Amino acid sequence: MFKITYDEVLVAYYEARKHKRFTESQEAFELDLFKNLYELWEDLKNGDYIISSSKCFMVTHPKLREVFAADFRDRIVHHILINHLMSHFQELFIENSFSCMPGRGTLYGVQKLKEAMDRHPNGYVFKFDLKGFFMSIDKKLLCKKLLKYIDQVIGVVDKEEAEFLKYITRIIVLHCPEKNCIIKGNKILWKNLPAHKSLFTVKSGLGLAIGNLTSQLFAGFYLDCFDKFMYSIFGDDYGRYVDDFYIVSEDKEKVLRLIPKMEKFLKNHLKLTLHKDKRYIQSVRHGCKFIGSVVKEGRIYVGNGTVSNMTNTGRKIDKYLNPSEIENIIYVHKCLNSYLGFLSYCNAFDIVLKMIKKISNSYFGVEVTREEEKRNGECNKIALR
Repeated sequence: MFKITYDEVLVAYYEARKHKRFTESQEAFELDLFKNLYELWEDLKNGDYIISSSKCFMVTHPKLREVFAADFRDRIVHHILINHLMSHFQELFIENSFSCMPGRGTLYGVQKLKEAMDRHPNGYVFKFDLKGFFMSIDKKLLCKKLLKYIDQVIGVVDKEEAEFLKYITRIIVLHCPEKNCIIKGNKILWKNLPAHKSLFTVKSGLGLAIGNLTSQLFAGFYLDCFDKFMYSIFGDDYGRYVDDFYIVSEDKEKVLRLIPKMEKFLKNHLKLTLHKDKRYIQSVRHGCKFIGSVVKEGRIYVGNGTVSNMTNTGRKIDKYLNPSEIENIIYVHKCLNSYLGFLSYCNAFDIVLKMIKKISNSYFGVEVTREEEKRNGECNKIALR
């Protein structure tokens, strides 16, 4: 018997359904909600939990990628595990690890890079990428690191909680979703995907499923030792978002000399490889692309990819949604807020204005006003009423 309460399962259920309403597996689970929740609780408590089949499909934008969508029941378990580990990971990870941490998302990462570039106006920006990162993660090594961490941090306080967390950690990390999945969409797309980017073709024991909530968090945990190694050398002038990381330095030769040491550390400790074709070295004054933005000294611009995504969202909103349905209005509101919130920190007033104009005013009853003129390169505020 493992230590887990029904309330924990219920809380995780509500979190799992936040962004998965009206999906097929979510609706199937809710047909007999309380029975399914109780059975999941019993399975977890008694050590009988088995992962269900995932759905696997390809996405083509912004690039070809293999994605696994876990069954809704399994997503609940992912949230249970994350609810236990997140607060500990927040204390463990360096502040310049920007992925999956509350308050440390893409905007935070872009601003930290800008601060580093502002500190070194005569310096250089170095940007690196890890080759086939998610598909190169060693599952056994990751599992070993997680189990050791859970014992050291949680086990000393509550052994029963630690045993439960180790139990579901083993199941999730060591699971091979490609062996029992339902393939959706155009199967021909897999022919265009390099072998090192698919769970179906990488070496056995390697790779985390892109699409699972736990995969992103565990990937950050996997790289934590590398983050600390780099942070001990460069401090706040180093930062990482998933498998992309940067260094800002006025000593170009120092960074170049360090590259072989970085490669050695990644290979020996994590069995990872720096991508030889994705190394960016540029003067700070020329700027740097990072997480959907172009960062330059004293200002931040929006990346072309973000503008393209935003424009496509505007077209879809204007063309397909029915303003008479309250669910559609809520969806539109969230889409707009996500972009407007990000762009409010960028030099992007004209882009925001074009986005709003692409959406029918009659849909929202929206009036765009200039509340104040541009001052010091900052964006005007947009008033939606």
